[in-house]
Amino acid sequence: MQYKGGGFTFGFGESDIVGTNDLYYKLYRKSTDIKGAIEKRQLSVGKDGFFLERNKERVEHKEIENIFKNFRPLKSKIVRDLDISGGAFIYPVRNSIGGLYELQALDPRSMRIIANKYGEILKYVQQIDANMVEFEADEIFYLTDTFDPDNEILGLSKIENLIYDVMGDNEAMKSNYAFFKNNAVPNSIIILKDGISEDEYKSVITQMKAQFSGGVNRHKVSTNTGIKEIKTIGQSNKDIEFIAPRQFTTDKVCAGLSVPKTILGYHDGVNYSTADNHYRTFIEETIRPLEDLIADKFTEIIAKFFPNENIRFCFVDDRDFDRTAKIDEYSKMLAN
Repeated sequence: MQYKGGGFTFGFGESDIVGTNDLYYKLYRKSTDIKGAIEKRQLSVGKDGFFLERNKERVEHKEIENIFKNFRPLKSKIVRDLDISGGAFIYPVRNSIGGLYELQALDPRSMRIIANKYGEILKYVQQIDANMVEFEADEIFYLTDTFDPDNEILGLSKIENLIYDVMGDNEAMKSNYAFFKNNAVPNSIIILKDGISEDEYKSVITQMKAQFSGGVNRHKVSTNTGIKEIKTIGQSNKDIEFIAPRQFTTDKVCAGLSVPKTILGYHDGVNYSTADNHYRTFIEETIRPLEDLIADKFTEIIAKFFPNENIRFCFVDDRDFDRTAKIDEYSKMLAN
């Protein structure tokens, strides 16, 4: 059996939408809130770097440390892929003698998982255009933080249940753009004079667009010899607002990606105290568990290629939420 991320169908009758990785990545590009929330998660995970430890003591191991020379782009891609597609495919690149050279994150949109009926992964297939590459099951390290309840081989995208909200928000933006672009050409029925020719008809429409389309032509008065009457069937500045549903979409994106609105720069109804609490919750309940998940997978990879080293990968965590301790620390520094 072949499995690929996404593929869940949901909707309302004829408007059903199939959620696929291609769609999820398109929404990531189009939605300011989704892109912003994922970027905050990317920046926060491993912000202070990493270290290696053995028996809970820090150690140096140049060969292993060199494997993570691309640490920051690697961890950012992993976080992005986990959030968007629900899973990250980590490929250990080997050197000329078969040792581990570096780690790469493969694009989930190009990957398929081949498994038997018991859910045992047999191999992975990557296809880019007409080129196809097969990997043995132990050549790829697949990471997911939330399993798909319909198929636990795959991870569950955090964007999947936001599709309608984000697509609706995108349509609202298009509507706003259209309002300004066509603001002086409202929804109207144009009644032309009797007996005009096809060429005269085309000329009237062209003149209408030239004279009234776009914000610079707003509030203009014009005449056109081919028009008998114009009946406006609807125009209101209320159409442009969409405020409540767009705020609701932002709330749902923040909830779906576990990122407080304050982290994205929305400060309505927020003070310093609540902002601190939001940040603390974000780090403790979102970032640290994600760091632990990725660190465990990196440790698993290290163990495979360096079985006798007993080394664990760890993220540096210098975040300190004890404000009283910080104030005391700075007071002592100032006193000296």
